[in-house]
Amino acid sequence: MNDSDICSRVLETLMRFPSWTLLSHMKPDGDTIGAASALFEAGVKSGRKPRWIGPDSLPPAYLFLSHTGAYETVKEYSFLDGLCVFVDCANERRSVVGFPPAEGGAFALNIDHHEDNTLYGTMNCVVPSASSTSEIVWRVLSASPELLTPEAARSLYTGITADTGGFAFSNTGVTTHLAAADLIEKGAKPAEIDAALKQNRTLAGTRLWGAAMSRVVTWGSSTMPCGDGRTAPFAMSWLTREDFKERGAEAHDTDSLVNQLLMIRGVTFAVLLSEGGDGSPDNGGHEIRVSLRSRSGSFPCAPVARELGGGGHPCASGTLMHMPMEDAIRTVRETVDRLYAEWTEQGRL
Repeated sequence: MNDSDICSRVLETLMRFPSWTLLSHMKPDGDTIGAASALFEAGVKSGRKPRWIGPDSLPPAYLFLSHTGAYETVKEYSFLDGLCVFVDCANERRSVVGFPPAEGGAFALNIDHHEDNTLYGTMNCVVPSASSTSEIVWRVLSASPELLTPEAARSLYTGITADTGGFAFSNTGVTTHLAAADLIEKGAKPAEIDAALKQNRTLAGTRLWGAAMSRVVTWGSSTMPCGDGRTAPFAMSWLTREDFKERGAEAHDTDSLVNQLLMIRGVTFAVLLSEGGDGSPDNGGHEIRVSLRSRSGSFPCAPVARELGGGGHPCASGTLMHMPMEDAIRTVRETVDRLYAEWTEQGRL
């Protein structure tokens, strides 16, 4: 079955149910938010009763999108029946815990583009060749054009923009640009979306970025040394719980920060470690969120993320570690070096 057939079946499945529960993943990004916002709009437009939930709150930068006010932060299922639509979740553990339920008649529709998706749904619409889940939802809703309202178009354009780095990442293809063109025609306004996403950093967030930039370290390897002494393939920075507290910054203030490390000359692999939680055993103790990025055509970050218990795309991945920051820094760096050496020895680079 080709991707077009799968997307047609998704729309048919959506229309079979009178109510939908849309689920976004933990630490929601622009893609899961944009795709879910558009699906919520499609649900309202088609006379369904959508509900939208996720384990973490939405970043303020995306609150300009339609229906974000209806989003509910839910940590664990206290119900489950009807249609559950997992949006941009590589596995069921990436969203609200407790799925599948011990009892109940839930139908899980899994819409995603991650290549490591575990295909956990009752029905799986997983298209790794797509730039984003928002691009897949565009294909789904295109079969019923009246569902692609200006509000839905704005949400999907935002999701595609977020997951392609403004159409700059290697996951950007011909279909991505065709989708963008169609969404602009349907009412998305690129200049307004760009302003909403990029011109809203808080002063506290700006100062947090300064702290991260002030402690960036770079390093080479036995097979890719630092060369002229000014460039190196790997870069890393970190932010402690105290960094956030001293500046009054929030977790969402780190959005896109790791991408800035790839702008350093010679860097092809970037790591940002960010400490969350309150440090108490009752609340998970040490919690280090690791964001990984790599340039297309270089050593991918996804294998490192998977080795550390996470996952993601070849050029954008992440994981969560439960250990002191100094141990996390050492573990991540050792893992990067070891896997890079293995890939080099195997002739994969």
